Amino acid sequence: MREAFLTYWRGVLIAVVLVIATVWLAATDRLGLYIHPRYFGFTVAMAAIGGAIVLAAFLVPRREDDEHVDGHGAGHGAGHGAGHGHAHAAAPPTRRGAWRPLLAVLGSILIVAAAAGALLALPPTTLSATLAGDREVNGSITVGDGGGSPVLVGGDTSGFTVKDWAVLIRQGGSDSVLRSASPTIEGFIVPVDGSPDAFTITRYSITCCAVDAQPFGVTVLMPGWRERLAEGGWVSATGRFVENPDAGAAAAWVLQADDVLAIDEPSDPYVF
Repeated sequence: MREAFLTYWRGVLIAVVLVIATVWLAATDRLGLYIHPRYFGFTVAMAAIGGAIVLAAFLVPRREDDEHVDGHGAGHGAGHGAGHGHAHAAAPPTRRGAWRPLLAVLGSILIVAAAAGALLALPPTTLSATLAGDREVNGSITVGDGGGSPVLVGGDTSGFTVKDWAVLIRQGGSDSVLRSASPTIEGFIVPVDGSPDAFTITRYSITCCAVDAQPFGVTVLMPGWRERLAEGGWVSATGRFVENPDAGAAAAWVLQADDVLAIDEPSDPYVF
């Protein structure tokens, strides 16, 4: 009975933390750090339903809780004594058994505290540049894949994101667009393996939530960039596209940088 009691209320308290965290992230415009904007309404609605269920859990008493608090110890002791007292006395609890209830309570407290700390105390952050290095940049692009982007060839390039440029470069067949473009691209720096004069300016794209995030990037040529810029730092790069001098690279075109400035991480760091 005690284990059921702890399990139930531990779940209720974790649900409280989840509801509060979801509402707080939505109210502070940081829910987009974890899920795609298309799911904002659904997520907030589910949080509201969850809040109503949690409120009902506190307002409506459970018979099991009443038995646990008021009647479990007395009823069990009386019944056991009446039925079996003539045969033998109850065995005293072992030292290990005496600690189990306290350990169960402390375990529940730690679980709830950990959930609260992870969701409420720690500041929301974007996915790290280190994770992008562990995943293949532009690995999810296939030839002919529009990636959910606007019409790329012949479109207005002024609104292109790093994902749009990455898809356009990977698709091929758009040399005229690339030669005439003067893009400004924002993202964080991921070094290019084996090329000290190049880095990838990268941003994550999420389809559903941060779990499925994929990094998209454009290779930037800038000799000596490590002397001025930090790996993982956010930058804004301007320049022109040129054919990649590395014939074996996956990207046929790279950005020849005219200017690269360090910037603060934008409030909306992902692209969609």
